[in-house]
Amino acid sequence: MSTSDHTTSLAAQSLTTRRGFITASGCICLAAVVASARPHAALADATEGQVGDATPTSVTDMGGTAVELPDAVSSYADTWADHASIDIVLDGAKGLVATPVSRDTHPWMYEMCPNMKNAATIPAHQDASAEAASVADQGPQLAFAKGDALRKALEEQGIPLVDCSFATFDQMAQSIELSAQIIGKGAQVNAQKYTDALTKMLDAIKQQTDTVDESDRPTVLYGPSVATGVVAGAGTIADEWLSAAGAANANTGGSGTADAPCAVEDLAALNPDYILTATPGEAQAIMDSKEWAQTKAVKNKHVYTNPAGASPWGEPGAELLLQVQWAAAVIHPDLFKDFDEEQAVEDFYKEYFNYELDKDQVKLILSAEPPTAQK
Repeated sequence: MSTSDHTTSLAAQSLTTRRGFITASGCICLAAVVASARPHAALADATEGQVGDATPTSVTDMGGTAVELPDAVSSYADTWADHASIDIVLDGAKGLVATPVSRDTHPWMYEMCPNMKNAATIPAHQDASAEAASVADQGPQLAFAKGDALRKALEEQGIPLVDCSFATFDQMAQSIELSAQIIGKGAQVNAQKYTDALTKMLDAIKQQTDTVDESDRPTVLYGPSVATGVVAGAGTIADEWLSAAGAANANTGGSGTADAPCAVEDLAALNPDYILTATPGEAQAIMDSKEWAQTKAVKNKHVYTNPAGASPWGEPGAELLLQVQWAAAVIHPDLFKDFDEEQAVEDFYKEYFNYELDKDQVKLILSAEPPTAQK
């Protein structure tokens, strides 16, 4: 497929037919990465109840705070929505009792991980004391969180907080290993399997994208909802995966959130080469919008639906393993001609979520559609 055919067929819609991926020769498929890590998976089964059973008495969390832990952790809360996908990878979320996610906000999580239904959903938009009280009502022995905002309120409830936040891939690996050490019961083996695969994948992709001069790296505007100003800014994990994929974040300012979105006119003025948005239908809306019409992304038909499964792939969760591969193939199709995106999706969720997708479900995830969209 030529580059022009490629962009014409995929612009302003989800990517549902891209083929192939990346080895040292220019194609590394996730299946190959998974296969190289699979001995760890076998070990996880064989050592259930042996590896990581003894919870450490204290840890230093990602923010540098020393945290005293209970003797054995069997239940935990997770107040960081993106981290819930990592809980699933580590122990199938078996110990999760409280989370900010719900079936409405993260339907694929509940489709793929039955244990999610056992966790209470913490009401959104509470102050720290109210949120801590909601968490405490579920009786967790500790809580994972992004940052320190809830530490004092949770400690007043007798619940230690472990900051597991990260903004780089190195920090991500450390955070996953920290979480696994605390959860125990085979989670450490699953963490090692995942981080090994992540490292191998990043090395293989960067071997290709390192050949792209900095001056030739396209700028990319990414967000869960670009059309409404919800975008990733500087200092986020998006900087990391875009760099690995041979691109740069077009938004060098602050992130836009649902509560405080960036102004759309300001984002359009960034004139990105590519736009990746994880809301179904937005890619076409951006292509048709007068506000975005003069951007290079729209003129060159480089507006794409970013896949979303348990979470949008580009957010700081387990699906970053897929995001880097997919983004690299979108941005540099000539370097990654053999990427089989559908096979990569099937392999990933089977290996790390223990869930076998059918072909229609794969297409829904690649289109950022919920499982309820299945006909």
